[in-house]
Amino acid sequence: MRMLGSRRSARPAAWQSGLRARSSGAGLLIAAFALPLLIAACGGGKKLTFDPAKADTLAHAALISESDLPGSGWKVTETDQFSDGTPFTSDTSSAACKSLDQAFSSVKSQSEAGRAGRAEKAFEQQGGLIPTIVQVQVTIFKDTKVPSSALDTFKQALNGNDFTSCLTDTMKQGFGKDAPSAGNLNLSVNPGTAAASAPLSGVAKAFDVSLAATGLSVNMHLEAYLWRDGNAGITVFLFGSKDALTSSLVKTVVDKMQAGLDRAAKQ
Repeated sequence: MRMLGSRRSARPAAWQSGLRARSSGAGLLIAAFALPLLIAACGGGKKLTFDPAKADTLAHAALISESDLPGSGWKVTETDQFSDGTPFTSDTSSAACKSLDQAFSSVKSQSEAGRAGRAEKAFEQQGGLIPTIVQVQVTIFKDTKVPSSALDTFKQALNGNDFTSCLTDTMKQGFGKDAPSAGNLNLSVNPGTAAASAPLSGVAKAFDVSLAATGLSVNMHLEAYLWRDGNAGITVFLFGSKDALTSSLVKTVVDKMQAGLDRAAKQ
């Protein structure tokens, strides 16, 4: 984080709250794409890796804990906080977000019908104005049968202009609400470079986020990883300053999530 000149924001607590809320919202926005991708990637007729009758237990067993994260000062901020509403238009009137909602309305209902259990956890490490956030989720499905259109819908949306535009609109609207006195708010979201590869031929996406206002300039980075392991779907989201979100942190989270899944599959 770099402050412009010597002037600091008059309301750093409000800005920090806004950053936390918008980063979590970005994670939910990206994770909303995961369900159709993960189901579609499973294919049909494969042996189940996780027993659907124990889905909730196994999903929770696979999650990482604070001790798995490098460094100190990590705390749990969420446990099983799922977003089951309309993922894209809940916080913005963006045309791009509306387009995404329309594309995913039918796929989402088909995907949710196959869910057997799930678990979610989020962690936060304070560091100046911008907290570093790690959010992980495991969803276990009843079987590996999928709607054939789900994967194509996911790929088209994630690689199209609507996704980046919706992410930008959502974050910009939220920051504007949280810091109305900042003035001259400029926010840009651009494709970035992921620090790791998603396990088992999954998907990795990264974005660089720049926020500038009177007396403040912040460069942020977010990464999302989506993959499947048998009849389980995994999403990992990380957000923080570009300096704090190191490749070591990213790779540790992704690797330890897969290790947790390997252990849970043996239960």
